[in-house]
Amino acid sequence: MAEDFDLPDAPGEEEMEDLGGEDDYESPPSAGPQKEGEVKEIGNQGLKKKIVKAGQGWQTPESGDEVTVHYTGTLADGTKFDSSRDRGQPFTFKLGQGQVIKGWDQGIATMKKEEHAIFTIPSVLAYGEVGAPPNIPSNATLTFDVELISWASVKDICKDGGIFKKILVEGQKWETPKDADQVTVKYEAKLEDGTVFAKSSEEGVEFYAKDGHLCSAIAKAVKTMKKGEKVLLTVKPQY
Repeated sequence: MAEDFDLPDAPGEEEMEDLGGEDDYESPPSAGPQKEGEVKEIGNQGLKKKIVKAGQGWQTPESGDEVTVHYTGTLADGTKFDSSRDRGQPFTFKLGQGQVIKGWDQGIATMKKEEHAIFTIPSVLAYGEVGAPPNIPSNATLTFDVELISWASVKDICKDGGIFKKILVEGQKWETPKDADQVTVKYEAKLEDGTVFAKSSEEGVEFYAKDGHLCSAIAKAVKTMKKGEKVLLTVKPQY
């Protein structure tokens, strides 16, 4: 099975859909209720956020989620140094995993879907004394104009990096199967090289949640899923 979590098309992953059955990172301090045009500080290191356009709903991405944004970055004098909009390609990264500067991890974690905000990020939460030559000088305060397009929830089910679950389609209601419940599941499993080594019928396969099917990862994953939920699992050898 896959050694590392990757994007949906990567090999070594299992895609599952629950058809139903019988019954160390800390998020940054919340920016609190904020109106369009208002500027608020996030945390206590000088990160500031101004909402240009309010987002939808109340949910915000969590650590480990795959976040997709459009952005434009400028220096304090207005000089533009980077822009996904100019490239015509949104930028996707995993939140809270150190893939971007700290100011991004902290700021974007406060955004709602389709929210448009401007972040002023002090150097301590950006590139610090080193900068990012030749475009970003030492100790530079940066401004990022960011639109949160979407995000996909990615969870470490066993908290040991052995099974990552990415939700592709949200399930219904809130109930999840218990050990004694019988479930019906459709799945396709691939090796690292992309070879399909197991696949359910179109009708799915039935089994008791406690017993699982094919490998222990499916048993563990199913008990976290809601009816109708579709997920992508990346599973390490121990599972």
